[in-house]
Amino acid sequence: MAMEQINTSAMVTAELWKLVAIATAVVGNLVLTAGLFWIITLSFDAVPPVRLGRMTCLISVSALLNFLPLRPGLLGRAAYLKQHHALPLHQSVWILLSVLATGIVVLATSTLIVLAVPAWWNRLAMALTALAALTAITGPTAHWLLRRRISAAYLWIPLRTADMLLAALRLWLAFWIVQEPIAFDLAIVAGAAAVLVNLAGITPNGLGVREWVVAALVTATAQISTEAGLAAAIVDRAVEATAVAMAGLVSLHRLRWR
Repeated sequence: MAMEQINTSAMVTAELWKLVAIATAVVGNLVLTAGLFWIITLSFDAVPPVRLGRMTCLISVSALLNFLPLRPGLLGRAAYLKQHHALPLHQSVWILLSVLATGIVVLATSTLIVLAVPAWWNRLAMALTALAALTAITGPTAHWLLRRRISAAYLWIPLRTADMLLAALRLWLAFWIVQEPIAFDLAIVAGAAAVLVNLAGITPNGLGVREWVVAALVTATAQISTEAGLAAAIVDRAVEATAVAMAGLVSLHRLRWR
């Protein structure tokens, strides 16, 4: 009996740190997304310039509100920046499109490398090469498309890449929690698909759709049941919703206080 209690306690402790790690990664996703929005916004006409701390609060509140239909977080953030930083609404649209385009490029490139390159060391070499190449062309491409001076464009791709890797880490840990571990490269592909579903906005924050897409993708590429795939995706979603709710409420309080 004593040995069984020790084993149960160890299992609970092991699962707890994984849940904490997922929650930490969710917060990391919020911070990295805020950093990307903040850096891109520096290239536009916000007066006074938006500080990183304020942008982090805005992104956290936006992520919370986007669990509601019609993604009110996007409109709320644009309205706030218009009211308090005189940022024209059409520039908020261009900022959002720049973030979306950066994400699609990173997610598509990462998925292609994982699926097309067999050996992990070749994948790593290809990934580093792609990272360097995309980083080098981001500034000139953004300048040509947006017709304005671009600030710190060399950080756009690395920030979105780090964000993608954290999303993959979350799924990798979630599958570990449901005792159906997957390879990290598969977690990258599944995480990329999950982020693309979120970007598509089919449902609020991809609710329901994201879970089924992750489960279907993992089931099709690994010896894992659909039930296990759904369970892992739901674990990730539950932790995400909890972390986003806490971060969003704290950020809303700070914005109201300011």
